[in-house]
Amino acid sequence: MAEPHRTEVVGDPVQVTPAMIDAYAAALGLDVDPSGSAPSLLPTVTSWAPMLAVVLQVVAEADPPMGIVLTRHHAALHRALQIGDVATSTAWAARRAGIPQGTLLEVAHDTSVGGELVAEQRTILLLVGRGGTAEDRALVREGAQVPAGGDETSSALAIAADLPSRYAAASGDDNPIHLDDEAARAAGLPGVVVHGMAVLALALDAAVRHAGGAMPKEVGAQFGRPVLPGDELTVTTWPGEGEDVVVGLRAATAAGTVLKRARVRFAP
Repeated sequence: MAEPHRTEVVGDPVQVTPAMIDAYAAALGLDVDPSGSAPSLLPTVTSWAPMLAVVLQVVAEADPPMGIVLTRHHAALHRALQIGDVATSTAWAARRAGIPQGTLLEVAHDTSVGGELVAEQRTILLLVGRGGTAEDRALVREGAQVPAGGDETSSALAIAADLPSRYAAASGDDNPIHLDDEAARAAGLPGVVVHGMAVLALALDAAVRHAGGAMPKEVGAQFGRPVLPGDELTVTTWPGEGEDVVVGLRAATAAGTVLKRARVRFAP
């Protein structure tokens, strides 16, 4: 597993506005906090541009991939973004590894407001068909599952047919696999799929509701099967053990498990 030379990309400052929060929340069907706090995973949007720039730098080094697929995401959330915050995000290629399906790329992207670190994120992407060689799946195996308990809580969420286009408009993530059936099939998918970050945001929102509105401080998940427009997503949580307020998280559709090895840590 290679650790690339660290070359940082610093994104332009992004001001958090009511319109940004409203667009993101509306795309996902989330409630807007009247206090001015943004949804927990809005930093995935504010850091999108520098993260994409890092991905494009790596892609430019060799033949273009047939597709780019999200395989894992982890976020340490130090505080929620607020209306009026000016967020600056820095991204870099942290690690990469070849596997038979292509190349796994881990992108680190941190977001700060006025020098205060508010979110640390690590996203692992599969660059499909980019000549992977050695079987090294360490990057997608990271993250321990919270042992299943008997006290599970589940919610069923209907995935709107237009969620990919709405989320693309709100987030800036216009990866063709989310908008074009032909591009999605070229990447080995059945057709247009819902953004993984949108699925994770919906699952995290359900976990927060299951926890009575507690503030999430950390979330991590491995992505399994894709979610298709029109699917019903079932999100299940259960309590973990120990001093931290940690819950296990699982999401699935009728076709199988979507989020696995997932957990959320809440503020005590």
